[in-house]
Amino acid sequence: EQLRVIENIGLDREGIEQYIDNSFTDTQQAEAMELKSFLSSNITVHDMCVVPINTAMMCLIWQDPGVRERFGGDFSLSTLYYEVILWLGKRYHKKFGDKDVKSKNISEADIFAGDELAIFKDIAYNSFTSQDSLIVGGDFVSRAIRGQSKDIDIERLYKFGLLRAEAENDDLVGNSFSFIHLTFQEYLVGLELKKKLSGSDAEAKEAAEFVAAHRNEAKYLMVLKFLAGVVDYEAHNNPEYGLLVTRFWEAVSCRCEIINNNKSQIVLDL
Repeated sequence: EQLRVIENIGLDREGIEQYIDNSFTDTQQAEAMELKSFLSSNITVHDMCVVPINTAMMCLIWQDPGVRERFGGDFSLSTLYYEVILWLGKRYHKKFGDKDVKSKNISEADIFAGDELAIFKDIAYNSFTSQDSLIVGGDFVSRAIRGQSKDIDIERLYKFGLLRAEAENDDLVGNSFSFIHLTFQEYLVGLELKKKLSGSDAEAKEAAEFVAAHRNEAKYLMVLKFLAGVVDYEAHNNPEYGLLVTRFWEAVSCRCEIINNNKSQIVLDL
């Protein structure tokens, strides 16, 4: 019996435009046209949208006027995930945050330096690097919460929108979880590695040795691409992060006699 080979090539230009048309209502056609125009003039971002989840995220965050104003110039895959988590975080704090947080404009620092993101990074990093399965139990999530905050429980964390319950029931503590998409977990692992590379000498050494040990593994290619994007952003916007860039390059490419295709792609991303 002859085997059929199916190749997933993603969305073409027409497919991307159809997805955009279906994502915006009749009263939002101006925003839809603006997004199409943005993608036409930004080939890098357009190429990202070949992957359907990236197109979905672009449509989601494009409906926020603040996001549309910030788009432009250099734009990386890391930027897209940053904006989506920022959007989710603002929605979460406005709906479920403390009263003092609800009453003010939510800043990027409120979200990315908040306990919730610290918990998500902990869950993402420890499950991705120490487990064969990317599905974690409620006890795993609860331990991560206890390590970061006394004010957050698993029910509240779940409302952020980054975790997906595996079983359809109301018992979150007894449930199992995964991230809503693997790429979100990979992005969060990249953020955690960036934090470690920016930390104490001991933390940086641990992270650098980890990156050096796994830089040739396909499992970690997206993690390292996200890490490269985050490092690149910090290098261009925060001069004090010069040491981070040095540590990153030492981990990724120092004293390597052979640069394979995966590492070449990482270099191009940075």
